[in-house]
Amino acid sequence: MIQRVLLAAMLLGLSPALARAQGRSSVPPPAHQAAIEQLYRGDYSRAERAFNNLLRGGIKTVQARWIDSICYHAMLGETYYLAGDNPSAMRQFDLALELYLANRTWLTTIEFRQDPRPDQSGPTHIAPWGASTRRPVASRITGGFLASIGRIDNNTQAQQGGVVQAAQFWPIDAVEVVRTTAWAVRRRAQLLGPLAAHDPLHKDVLESYSRGGVGPRGHWSQAWVELQWGVALAGSGRDDDALPHLQRAVLLGGKFDHALTGLALLAQGEIVMAKGDHAAAAALLGEASIAAYAYDDVSVIDEALRLGYVNHRLSGGGGPFPPLEEAGMWAERQQLDHVAARARVCRADELLAIRDLGVATKTLGRVGTGRNDIAGSPLGAQAARLRAMGRFLTGDTDGGYALLADTLDAQRRFSSRNLQIALTTQRFDTGGLSPRVASLVYPELLADPTPDEWGADPLDAIAVLTTDHRGALDRAIATAIGRRKIDEAIELVELAKRRRFFRSLPLGGRGAAVRRTLGAPPERLTSDERLERQGMRLGHPELAEASTSIRELAEGLRDEKTLFTADGLESDLLKRIKQLGAAVERRESLLPVAALAREQSTLGFPPHAPLEVLRERLADGQVAVVYHALGDEYYGFLLSKDDEHAWRVGTGAELSPELSDLLEAIAGGGQQKTWTYEELGSDAWLEPAERLSQRLLEGSRLDFSQVTSLVVVPDGLVWHAPFELLPVADSQETRLLIDETTVQSAPTLGLSLSDPRRGRQVRRTGVATRGVSREDEVDVAWEAYADRAPSPEPIVSGAPVSPTLLASLVDQLIVAIPSDLMPGSTGDWRPLPLAQSKGGELADWIRMPFGGPERLVLGGVHTAAQSMLKPSRRRGRSANAATRPGDELFFATCGLMASGARTAMLTRWPTEGEFDDELSAQFLLGTDRLPAAEAWRRSVLISRDARLNPRSEPRIDAGDADEELPEARHPFFWAGRLLIDDGGFLDAEDAETEASKAESP
Repeated sequence: MIQRVLLAAMLLGLSPALARAQGRSSVPPPAHQAAIEQLYRGDYSRAERAFNNLLRGGIKTVQARWIDSICYHAMLGETYYLAGDNPSAMRQFDLALELYLANRTWLTTIEFRQDPRPDQSGPTHIAPWGASTRRPVASRITGGFLASIGRIDNNTQAQQGGVVQAAQFWPIDAVEVVRTTAWAVRRRAQLLGPLAAHDPLHKDVLESYSRGGVGPRGHWSQAWVELQWGVALAGSGRDDDALPHLQRAVLLGGKFDHALTGLALLAQGEIVMAKGDHAAAAALLGEASIAAYAYDDVSVIDEALRLGYVNHRLSGGGGPFPPLEEAGMWAERQQLDHVAARARVCRADELLAIRDLGVATKTLGRVGTGRNDIAGSPLGAQAARLRAMGRFLTGDTDGGYALLADTLDAQRRFSSRNLQIALTTQRFDTGGLSPRVASLVYPELLADPTPDEWGADPLDAIAVLTTDHRGALDRAIATAIGRRKIDEAIELVELAKRRRFFRSLPLGGRGAAVRRTLGAPPERLTSDERLERQGMRLGHPELAEASTSIRELAEGLRDEKTLFTADGLESDLLKRIKQLGAAVERRESLLPVAALAREQSTLGFPPHAPLEVLRERLADGQVAVVYHALGDEYYGFLLSKDDEHAWRVGTGAELSPELSDLLEAIAGGGQQKTWTYEELGSDAWLEPAERLSQRLLEGSRLDFSQVTSLVVVPDGLVWHAPFELLPVADSQETRLLIDETTVQSAPTLGLSLSDPRRGRQVRRTGVATRGVSREDEVDVAWEAYADRAPSPEPIVSGAPVSPTLLASLVDQLIVAIPSDLMPGSTGDWRPLPLAQSKGGELADWIRMPFGGPERLVLGGVHTAAQSMLKPSRRRGRSANAATRPGDELFFATCGLMASGARTAMLTRWPTEGEFDDELSAQFLLGTDRLPAAEAWRRSVLISRDARLNPRSEPRIDAGDADEELPEARHPFFWAGRLLIDDGGFLDAEDAETEASKAESP
């Protein structure tokens, strides 16, 4: 047979190489299309084997594989991508594009036998879901293509040395090579995200097109080059430059639709959708699916359906997405299970949005069944998201969270954003990414999800927020410091602290955002959040109803003249509080549905604000000092009205013993320690205080003569540092920081400067105490507050409801009951630890109805400061460890403020005596007319000169009765307090104005 072909070729004047091409089958072979069909049937594992077999049988030149392997590598990469193995997908796309670069001019070797002409076969390929409005003219190209390998003339290589390779001609499906090349460029850029613009391989591919010579000049095949060039530009973020190329790629020779028209329209649709032009995106994506149907391009049909549905939801379009039903039925008829599953998942998403749970469940029941691999893929994870929503809607909260936990575990692996962050870190560590480029890429990758990202893929957004990205954040911060971009470093530190809190929540901050959007008072919301509230009320009426019920029940109870008495709660009030608790439980059971839905939302807590906004919120003379640990290295950051500065504080190993020495000198080393008069009169604590002051403040460049207010944002060990007693380095005499300025703290910079408005009037103060003293037969704590706090009422133990519900009914809460807040125990900590009461852990506190206590005094809290942080001193403790000292205070204070607290006073160690209560009472008296930090400073300066009564102070060894009573100047009595505040305050005049406004019709 071959001999006959060669003989005929010689008679026709053809070369032997060209003649042999007549006897070869075209590449890629039919097995390639069969493997693609297996892929879109959802049989990813079989498709993987098929593409690997094609690679083994691919054409090989003397030096490397030939261009047919571009198709196999690209589609094997797509197989891994759809299966959720992004790293393997990246490797295959890399290989495909490296092959392209090695053969970048292959199109110039093609023998084009015929120009495209109109397809006269008639309307046999009209998509079931709609006809084109472009009035396209389909093209037909007959005769196939021949591509050459090697050289016809090898004389030079033979004479001068080099690889001799005789020319060969192969029949080739040039369209498929172009399609898969463009697909590999596009998908790889999507996997890289903002890293693509700085990726060497992507830049080489883009340069290959801009350099020219990729295809024959002035030829109709230039449309193919324009397509590849356009997707490469779009992958670099150059959307405006990409659009003209993609528009020229739609038609061959400016006249005819062709097999790649759908891909060109798809790429345009993606760009305009990202620009927010949803109407134009809908038209382009619809046309893309129709054009792809005409040429059997299932890849584009699947992508166009996915993006079209997302675009439909982002546009706020009501009703179902028009193509879904017909496209789904077509896919079922063609046994394209992957595409059919895509349509079913989108349809179930629509059905759940209108609460047609029965049909949605039935629709989802057909996803991931049969002999396919869809259940374990990203598409299967989206189906699992919807199944979890169904469980929540039916009241199966535990089952919903269990399914969601497994689904998020899978999605963290599937997430392209997580891949991008990991690749950026890997390349940065190996020198493949410069600090300058890293400083551009990291902030974009680590930023909060945008409203459109929530609308497009809430599952992925939650998965990213609950992934531990501390390593990437540390590198981003260190890079900003190294480049002296201190403003960028401070913003990244703020992001790192917010992310730490998000990771501690089951829905990554999304649940707290929904709860806040629907439940917080309007004045506490941003304008964006108020708009989001309207959308959530329309989309989730049952959740909105539960939130309204909570507000009405709570307000009704708060309006009662008296709620709490020493005898407990009246039966009617108890019944209404139980109804409030039921409403909270109803809201919490429905909240995950809104969190998992395609609702656009803002992560409003902890609040985020640009650094310039935070700077503007600083008062004259006010400075903020932010501490943050990068691994075991602590850094400090100073922010003032006109300056920012960073300095290295030291390692945890350096800081820990210095802090422990001071804590031992002032806290005494445990709850059993008692103090003699001599010890209380000693200033031995000054020397370790000076060392710690040098450690924490020496590099700050602070001039305390110019500072009127100090805001501290601690981290790790620094949470246990009592700043108020640190000696000021530049004083002429030994003066402590509290003598010079006010001091307040917050878990994030945004929370410390979040709300300058005054708080609401205190109408009821809840007081929970240890009870009657055995010696005096009087409740000392109650007596301290009874005549000083507005409308005090006792909160007693024994009520069969969560203490959190009781706390939510007061404006101000005082707790003088012991509780332990130790590293690793935050989840079990109860801010209001009433005996014989269940619940009330920090997680319950976060779910508290809004409108609860804005001001808290938690006077019985025991922390690791009492034991001088012995665990961290005994062995090196990583700053990234979940149980490092200080993290418990971060999570506790975030949790308190998440429920609406604006001011919180906690003890690191309670002194457990009359002075403890007196100090708190003086503080609360001052808050009626002063900002919290000023009230706290005033209470310390007034109270520390008082003489102590040893009979009322269980931690004092009474000693000789003839000795003069000690003063409370020793830091043991006042330096153990931690003041958390958001920067606002309430005075009586404003309170009266606010009350009159509230009462006016």
